Amino acid sequence: MKKSKLIFVFILNCLFLNSLVYSQTLVKKVYPDDPTEFLKKIKDQMEEQDKKATHEFMEQFELAWNGQKFSSGQQGIIISTCNLMFAKRLKMFPDFKNYLSSAMNFVNSGQSDKSFTAWQTSIDRILSKSAVKFSDYIEMSDNLFSTNTIFKNSTLEWKASGSNYTFEFDSLPKVVFGETDLRCIIKDDSSVIYKTSGTYYPTSNRWIGKGGTVNWQRAGVPAEQSYAEIKKYAINFKSSQYRADSVLYHNSVYFQKPLVGVLQDKVFVNMTEERAVYPQFDSYNKRLVITNIFPDVNYDGGFSVKGSKIIGAGDRDNPAYLEFYRNKKLFLKSASLQYIMKPERFTSDKAEVTFYFEGDSIFHPGLQLKFSFKDKEVVLIRDQQGTARTPYFDSFHKLDMYFEALYWRMDDPKIELKNIKGSAESNALFESSSFFRDARFERLQGMDNVNPLYRIREFVMKQNAGGKEFDHNSLSRFMQLSPDQVKPLLMILANGGFLTYNVDLDRVVVKDRLFDYIRNSEKKRD
Repeated sequence: MKKSKLIFVFILNCLFLNSLVYSQTLVKKVYPDDPTEFLKKIKDQMEEQDKKATHEFMEQFELAWNGQKFSSGQQGIIISTCNLMFAKRLKMFPDFKNYLSSAMNFVNSGQSDKSFTAWQTSIDRILSKSAVKFSDYIEMSDNLFSTNTIFKNSTLEWKASGSNYTFEFDSLPKVVFGETDLRCIIKDDSSVIYKTSGTYYPTSNRWIGKGGTVNWQRAGVPAEQSYAEIKKYAINFKSSQYRADSVLYHNSVYFQKPLVGVLQDKVFVNMTEERAVYPQFDSYNKRLVITNIFPDVNYDGGFSVKGSKIIGAGDRDNPAYLEFYRNKKLFLKSASLQYIMKPERFTSDKAEVTFYFEGDSIFHPGLQLKFSFKDKEVVLIRDQQGTARTPYFDSFHKLDMYFEALYWRMDDPKIELKNIKGSAESNALFESSSFFRDARFERLQGMDNVNPLYRIREFVMKQNAGGKEFDHNSLSRFMQLSPDQVKPLLMILANGGFLTYNVDLDRVVVKDRLFDYIRNSEKKRD
C-alpha cells in the first residue's frame, strides 16, 4: 500500500514537472537551471533594488537553499516559477522576495512533497491568470508558513494554532487543516473555535469548517460552565463574524441537557468582559419548560445568550412566560419577548402581567418587571412611557387603576399599590370602568368626522366577526390608514382604558368600556 502511494506521488510530481516544463518553453529563460548560478543571479538582481534588504534575507535563504532543505526537483520548480514571474514583470520586492521566503518557510514547516507540489500547482495556475492574485496568494502563504496566519488585512487576522495543514489542488487551490484552534483577532478582542478542522479556499477567502467548541470566557463566564458544540459552519475571512446552525449549547447552571439552536460570534475593537455581547446563542425551541427555575416560579419559553447575559426569549407568536405560584396555585403570570436572567434577579423592560384571584384578575399589557431572589419580591413599574401609561384593569372591582408601582413579596398575602420607592410622585387614580365624561368622548373625536370608538366598534362587529382581539394591521386596513397612523391612536385609547394594546406581541383587546362609552354618549346607558 505504501509502495503504491509512493508511485502515485512520483507520477503526480512527474506530470506537474512536465506541465511546468511545457509552459516554460513559451517563456524566455532568464535564470539558469544550475541552482548555484540561479542563486547568484537572483541575488544580484535583488541587490540592485535594495542591497540591505537583500543581505538580511539572503543570509537565511542561502542556508536553506544550500543546506539540503530543498530537493533538486523542488529547486527546479522554483527556478521555473521565477522565470515565469520575470516574464510577468513582477518586482524583486516584494514579489520575488515573498515567493522565495514562502518557499523557504514552506520546507522549514515540514510539509510533504505532495503538499509542495499542490502549492506550486496553485502558484503556476494563479500566476498564469493574474499577477495581482499571485501576489496576494504568496503573501497569504508566507504569513501562513511563518506565523500560522491564514488571513490578514489592516483590521483583523484569522490564525491557526499550529501547522497541521496540507495544500491541495483540484479545480481550486485549497489548504486543508486538521484539528486546530481557529482564532479571529482585532486588537484586544478575539474569538476562538477550539479543536476544529476545515478547508480554506484562498482565492475566495472562504473557510468551510467542521466541529469544534466555542466558550464564553471572553465575556467572563468560566469555560466549563457555558460552551457550544459546533457541527458545520462557514466563514468569510474578510469579516470578523460568523454564524453556525444546529449547535448544542451547554450551561451547567440552568440546563441539565444541551439546547439546540443558532450560534453567532463577532469580534469588536477594544471590547471588555463587562461590555461583551458576543458570543450569542438562540434556541430553536421557544417552548422550553423549566419547573422551579426559582422555588415556586416556573419558566416557559426560549433561551438566548448575549455575552454574559442569559435571556429568556420569545417572539410575537411564542412569548416567554414566568409563572409565580402561591399555595400551589398560579397567582401571577407574565409574558414578554425578553427576560434578563442574572444569578440574583430576573428583569424585563416590558412584560404583560396578570394576577389571578379565583375567577377574576388584575391585568396590564406592558410594565417593567423586576424579581429579586434575595427578597422574593416582584416589583412592577408604570414608567409613563408608551403602553406603560395604560391603567391596570381590576376585573373584580371593575376598576381602571393608575399608580406608579406594585410590590408583592411571594411570602406575603398582600399586594402594595404605591409610588416607586424614592419617587416624588404622590398621585394615584382609581376609576370605575363605567365612568363616563362627555368632554373625554369629544376629545377623542377631535377634528375627525367620526369618533374612533365608533370605527373600532364597527370593525369588531363586522370585519372581525365580533372578536375583541386583533392586530393593528387588520385595523389599519379597515380604517384605510397607515400602520404608523393607527399605532398612536391605539396608544391613546389604551391609556384611556378603552382597550389593551401590547406593542411587542402586536395584540389589541377591546374592553367593555369602549362599548359602554358609545351607549353613554347616545344616552342609552346611565
